[in-house]
Amino acid sequence: MRPTASGAVLQSVRPNILIILTDDQSTDELSAMPRTTAWFQEGSTVFDRGYVTTPLRCPSRSTIFSGRYIHNHGNTQNDHPFNLDQSATFQRYLQDAGYTTALTASSSPNGRTTNAPHFDRFTITSGGYYGLYVRSNDGGLQEPGWLLDDLPDAEGARGHRRLWRSIRTKAYQYIETYDKSGNVTFREYYDLVKDLWQNQNLLADGNSANDPDVAALSAKIAMYAKCVGALCP
Repeated sequence: MRPTASGAVLQSVRPNILIILTDDQSTDELSAMPRTTAWFQEGSTVFDRGYVTTPLRCPSRSTIFSGRYIHNHGNTQNDHPFNLDQSATFQRYLQDAGYTTALTASSSPNGRTTNAPHFDRFTITSGGYYGLYVRSNDGGLQEPGWLLDDLPDAEGARGHRRLWRSIRTKAYQYIETYDKSGNVTFREYYDLVKDLWQNQNLLADGNSANDPDVAALSAKIAMYAKCVGALCP
């Protein structure tokens, strides 16, 4: 709990409140999260008739924050973040009630701001796929890099290319990370049979005996990056 103005700590049996929100995820994809799903269901209430009136990132999150429809909170699009009245949100009410509040999010209805109102601690990212901005009230504004950038393709045209590519099967996952010129800067390989949670990158464990055929995997990734539809094996 947060300290009062006098420095005393508020004592209460009130529960902690944790909200976890995923984005762009269908219900059938929860099958890939068995432990997380089971954890959610422990001592919880299941709402089997849940509805989203506005399935768009910032308007929907503003509705969650405020309990209002979009025509009432005013945040009707992703580029209208400042329309939300920050004085009437559940985080403000929790903070006023003595809770310490925190936010960790891929983005927020605040857009490219340097703070998250009524959160005592926060770490948020914004900037979409083009530029990843990380903001934290512990460390200020940071720009660690780009998730997506313009790189020339084989024909010389310009298009959006991810700065990482991956192959994942039931047996393994191989990942390549690139610089802005398309050169490989880092590789990862995980044995999903023995290491389902991907704790050990076998290409960085100092044991070359368990390394895969990197050249073959790299060629396969390059092939998948260019093939389309039925032309992909």
